[in-house]
Amino acid sequence: MHRTLAVLAMLALAAPARAQPAKIALGYVLAGDFLTCFVAKDMGFFDRHGLDVDMVKLPLATSAPPALLSSSLQIGMSTGTIMVQAAAAGLDLVAIAGVSRFFADAPKVALVGRTGTDFHTAADLRGHTIGVPGLGSSMDVGVKMWLLAHHVAVGEVNFVEASFPQHRDMLVNHSIDALATLEPFLSRIITTGAGYRIADYYAEVAPDALAALWASTGPWARTHRDEVLHFRAALADALTVITTHPEDTKAIEKKYLGYNSPVKPSISLTVTPQDFDFFNTALLTLHQIDHPVDTARLVFQ
Repeated sequence: MHRTLAVLAMLALAAPARAQPAKIALGYVLAGDFLTCFVAKDMGFFDRHGLDVDMVKLPLATSAPPALLSSSLQIGMSTGTIMVQAAAAGLDLVAIAGVSRFFADAPKVALVGRTGTDFHTAADLRGHTIGVPGLGSSMDVGVKMWLLAHHVAVGEVNFVEASFPQHRDMLVNHSIDALATLEPFLSRIITTGAGYRIADYYAEVAPDALAALWASTGPWARTHRDEVLHFRAALADALTVITTHPEDTKAIEKKYLGYNSPVKPSISLTVTPQDFDFFNTALLTLHQIDHPVDTARLVFQ
């Protein structure tokens, strides 16, 4: 622990002083991917960068855009699909930092079946109900692209929204037949016998995809550039501690999630216009947008 304190001291000295803390309501969902913001909050990195951050837990990723547009949040988690859909609808939302990625060589998202069912292929899911963490979310769109890749029409499957903390209970209660979920919920579902792995569907349709990002409205980002830069710096400080002293961050992770994830989150703080290409194509294919969006406008520089 003394080494962690030394790291924190060095980072504190490097952080620029700000006279008046900027108040920011930060919206997140309960997932291990958001460990950087948990650490930045609890280890004081937001404070050191002059940000008075109020952590706001959201039920679903799709809850963030309305809250951003109404100024209930200044920064909120988002996904590639949500950003592309918002742009296609004429809304001015921009990505200000990355959160995490889906990698095929270390899959942390999967489609699981309820124990008692016998699903092995996409075709087996015809006529059944799949829970997704937000209709229109990246995980929802990924499942639908996976079904299409295996020649199953999206309309042949029912989809319902299921927030991450509800995932296991919805399987156990037979509210759904299958579920798109991610770590640490994935491991808990399997180890407790509530479900079984059907497919690492994202690894098949997008082997290196943007999983989550931090977004704000364009007007807020453009008039609060300093706050955006300090927010990025605080996340980078948190990532340094997570990377170099992972054991020291477990208590913080458990505080927010209720337990520790068995796998390391695939944290990535960068986001580029190219990261939205897959979602542009997928949403066009699924007829959820009627024209491609200019992905360069989705990233705040």
